[in-house]
Amino acid sequence: MVAKKRKILDKVLAGSKNIKFSEMVTLIEAFGFSLERISGSHHIFTHPQVTEIVNIQTGQRRGDTLSSASIFIDN
Repeated sequence: MVAKKRKILDKVLAGSKNIKFSEMVTLIEAFGFSLERISGSHHIFTHPQVTEIVNIQTGQRRGDTLSSASIFIDN
């Protein structure tokens, strides 16, 4: 399982544009974030020791492809 997460991380760090939504969720959760809520296609992840939130959304008409990922500072 650790090897799979490492492979996903390497793919992201290499700048791949072909990251599946499910792969990004796996990676985010591996860093200790948990799904707080879903609003439409936006999935909001939080971490108890990090003030920023991670907001990702699925691609429209692309199935399981990641559309975008953003980090927002929650003040």
